[in-house]
This record gives sequence, structure tokens and C-alpha cells, in this order.
Amino acid sequence: MHHNHRPAHESDDLGLPGLPPNSPGRKTSFGAIISHGRTAALLLLFAVLVVTPGCMLPFRSPAGFEHIELESVDSEKVQVKLLWLKKSADGFLQLVGKVGRERKAEDTASSYIEVKLFDRNGTMLLRRIVHFEPRSIPRRPRAPHGGSVFRLGLEELDPSVAKIQATARDS
Repeated sequence: MHHNHRPAHESDDLGLPGLPPNSPGRKTSFGAIISHGRTAALLLLFAVLVVTPGCMLPFRSPAGFEHIELESVDSEKVQVKLLWLKKSADGFLQLVGKVGRERKAEDTASSYIEVKLFDRNGTMLLRRIVHFEPRSIPRRPRAPHGGSVFRLGLEELDPSVAKIQATARDS
């Protein structure tokens, strides 16, 4: 009688020794699947963080604007957590940002966002002041990605814009 067994150190795709995957007598541990899924999710998250360091885009930039670099700078009171370009419901380009409160900050009501647009040579093309809402960022926001939001309409964006910088400022 010939048995087709793998050595004990070998395992199938779920890390379980013994029968090959999908064999009739095999019982798959639900916990092993969940654990394997968690591991895969963590590996994916790690890969995203390593492959895109400093990238703050939760969404892809709209077509034609992928070349624009987005940069954020925190202040002592405010963190610029997320920054992205999107098309509004009426089809206009917007810069959108999520901001949060630094732990030591008492109040953020006097803080604001300074947005600068630069060309490829580093020449500043435009400077705008934008306020986030709510102005006083709650200490413990209720939403999972809570904090405050700012939006800047970029309807007439100069085609030479290569970089947009959003800097938190405290008054």
C-alpha cells in the first residue's frame, strides 16, 4: 500500500499539514482561513505603505491630473491627514483635505490651511487661504476617520501646475 504523504514540515496553502487542498477527506479550519485572511490583509496594508511612502491619496486623481504632486505640512495644532484631488458633482476639480487636532492643542478655531500651487520650476502660481469645518476640531471625533474637512475649488487650474502644497497654519 502506497501512501502519498508530504513530510511534516510541508503544509498546504492554509498552513495545515496533511491532505492537499480540496481533497474530499480534508477538513478546513475556519480559524485558519480567518487567520490567513488577516495575515493577507496586513501584508497588503504593509505593501501599500512601503510602496507609496508619504502618499496621501485615498483616491486616484481624476484623469489628466495624475501628474500633480500633493504635499501636506502640519502645524503645532493641526495635522493634515489626507489630501486628494477629486471632481465635484458639477464636474469641477477640487482639492479636498481631512485635518485632525494635535494631542497638545487646546483649540484649533484660529488655525487655517494655506494652499500654494507651484509649477515644475518651483515658481508659486497661486496662494489661497482655506478654512476647515468644523473650525474647532473635536478631541475625539465620532467618525472613524473623523476630524475636519476643507475644500478648495480649482475650476481654472493652470495646466503648468506640478505641485499643490497644503500647509496648516496657526494664528
